[in-house]
Amino acid sequence: MTDSVTLAATVSRDAVTVKYEWLADESRDAPIAVLLHEGGAPDDWPIALGRALNRALGIRGLVLRRPDSGWPASVHAHPHSWPIDLLRQQACDILPGLLDAFDIDPACRRRMWIVGARDGATIALLYAIAHPDALAGAALIAPQVFAEPARTEDLLGARATFETTNLHKRLGRFHGDALATHDAPPAKTPPEPSLVNWNLESELDAVRCPLLALSANADEDHGTARHLDALRLHATRACPLEIPPAPPANREALVDMIVRFIARRTPLSQN
Repeated sequence: MTDSVTLAATVSRDAVTVKYEWLADESRDAPIAVLLHEGGAPDDWPIALGRALNRALGIRGLVLRRPDSGWPASVHAHPHSWPIDLLRQQACDILPGLLDAFDIDPACRRRMWIVGARDGATIALLYAIAHPDALAGAALIAPQVFAEPARTEDLLGARATFETTNLHKRLGRFHGDALATHDAPPAKTPPEPSLVNWNLESELDAVRCPLLALSANADEDHGTARHLDALRLHATRACPLEIPPAPPANREALVDMIVRFIARRTPLSQN
């Protein structure tokens, strides 16, 4: 069942409400897998993966709907003033705050896994960078470790569409009135230099935990291969780093690949 928790405001952000769902939470002593969906509308793969991990290993799943998805009320007033490094805020502030709210102690966090897709994968990677000795491992689906020119052009195109069409009205049916009332920057405003130059490559040697990094089917336009190459080159202390040569054929294969990777490094299920 989906529930929500509100994190108190800090000096760097407003209060944030995050929706979440525990899978098999009755196993209070079992390891946890935090499951982070791709940005935008949550997919259902985290539920399938969480259930598979519980069946195979007795792991508890914590599915999070991140606060940058769905335009939550706490950030409606200033959507375009979110920090450029929003993903780092999610990894180093929001996620640890949630773990504190759930009374997840340091020993439990050392047994915790994080699985994320796309920007969820980048959040998982940033958490692994920030907590090199306090994470069991991470599985990354199409992670991004640097900004690509094509992506910043896509952002400008999306902004122009928002400003010059009725897209904001159509999205407002799902995300509320804030989309129709906020003052966005002009469509031709160039991207912030900190966005264009965003890059994690120099930080990847901080990762110590096991990493599984996967590409995604039909993903050529996202440049995933270049990001996986960057992981091979710079995440040399990840122990181990596994990057399969081909993407999983379908969702079932994706779930199976992640379960097998985690199973090799987690005690067998006690169920």
